[in-house]
Amino acid sequence: MYMTFLRYYIQIFTASLTITEIHIKAGFILAYLALMQRQIRLTESTLAKNFFTDQTYQDIVISVCGLLLFIKVCSCLTWPNNK
Repeated sequence: MYMTFLRYYIQIFTASLTITEIHIKAGFILAYLALMQRQIRLTESTLAKNFFTDQTYQDIVISVCGLLLFIKVCSCLTWPNNK
C-alpha cells in the first residue's frame, strides 16, 4: 500500500493523466494519509517507531489539495460561459 501511495503521489504531478484519474489517485492519497494518521494516533506510536511525521503529513495534504484547487481554477477559467 505504501508503494502504491508513493507511486500515485508522483504520478499526479508528473504523468500525463486525465483529470478523472488525477482525482481518483488524489482521493486514494488523502484516504491513505487519513487512515495512516488514525493508525498512528490509535497505537500511540512515536517518531522512533514511525517515520511519518506530522509535517510530512501536512505537506502532502497541502500539495494534493493545492493541485486539485489549481485544476478547479483552470477549468473555471476555460469554461465557455463562465459566470
